[in-house]
Amino acid sequence: MEQNAQTCAHRPCKCSVTEGQKFCSNHCERQSKGDEAQKVVCGCGHPECGGTEAAA
Repeated sequence: MEQNAQTCAHRPCKCSVTEGQKFCSNHCERQSKGDEAQKVVCGCGHPECGGTEAAA
């Protein structure tokens, strides 16, 4: 893994993001703003993250 790799700003998410991005998806951006921010499982649906819940 590259040393400068950044992860998604949604706490439960383990996905990498490209430089200049905060979130890996719209799902994570939405989830980080509401009560869902405290979820343990991300749910973005990306294989890298390993979340089991499907993104709504």
